[in-house]
Amino acid sequence: MPIYYTDSAGSNTAPYDTWAKAATSILTIEALVLNAGDIVYARGSQTISGAGVLTLAASGTNLAMISVIGCDAAGTPNAGQFTLLGDVGNLPAHLVVSSAKTYRRWENITFSGATNRCVYCGNNETGWQWESCIFENSADGISTGSNDVLRQEFEDCIFRNFTSEGVHQATICSFKACAFYNCAIGLNLNNPSTVENCLFRENSDDHIDITTSINNWTIISGCTFDSSSGGSGIKIADACGHIRIRWCRFTNNNQYAIEVVANPDVTVNEDYNGFRLNAAGNRLNIAVGPNSVDLGADGYVDAAADNYSLADAAEQRRVPINLDWA
Repeated sequence: MPIYYTDSAGSNTAPYDTWAKAATSILTIEALVLNAGDIVYARGSQTISGAGVLTLAASGTNLAMISVIGCDAAGTPNAGQFTLLGDVGNLPAHLVVSSAKTYRRWENITFSGATNRCVYCGNNETGWQWESCIFENSADGISTGSNDVLRQEFEDCIFRNFTSEGVHQATICSFKACAFYNCAIGLNLNNPSTVENCLFRENSDDHIDITTSINNWTIISGCTFDSSSGGSGIKIADACGHIRIRWCRFTNNNQYAIEVVANPDVTVNEDYNGFRLNAAGNRLNIAVGPNSVDLGADGYVDAAADNYSLADAAEQRRVPINLDWA
């Protein structure tokens, strides 16, 4: 199981197997055509300009993923972020491009600055895992041309500062303890996925859009939906079914907390949720959960200024979110 190193301060000496010999560009490592089980340690930051995109050339397997792991200045894995940065003077369309590459794992990586997407998944990128990654400053965080972001797992990730969506058309994906803020739409779900203990705040449209959900369950639980400036907490399209929403907080949203556009399905239901100050109402076309509550009657006091600022993905894990309960 080879380990490769990349650092802009390295000597760029093959086989790139120590920090001293580190490749000065992660593009050099990917061009080696990695094998299943290979690991890439990366530290510092590297700039992607124009057409110089990181194009993935290899797949891992379900038992031996190809991993890229960010390190701190001392070279300790998972102790700091490695940043792929779009050149401000010559922004690339995408920072990372893949076509049918499977079983890739990314840890402690920041993807920042592109005209279209931070990560472009061309087709059938199944089995990817993302942990403690940051996606920021583009139109979309992760999206495809015409297909779905398929069978990927996200944990402790941050999606911020997108003019469109944090993740587009997530299908059979899981999101755990992630944060979505300052996007147009935080998360677009297309077919069954799970969203657990995530924070959605200050997105300009809906925090979550569910465009398709049939046959299998989409589960949303333990999340905070706060201060959408132009949409609802969760918006569910016409004829969607099999959606359960549990143990969430919906506060200060411009439209509804939970909005079903039309033709509500009996398999779409909410319960054990808390609601407060959603401008258009708490629900549209969805039955009241018997154990859901108005937070104004349950010890909730809205803070003058919620502080959800997160400096990095590590802080996402260790800083408790202020839920404003008295």
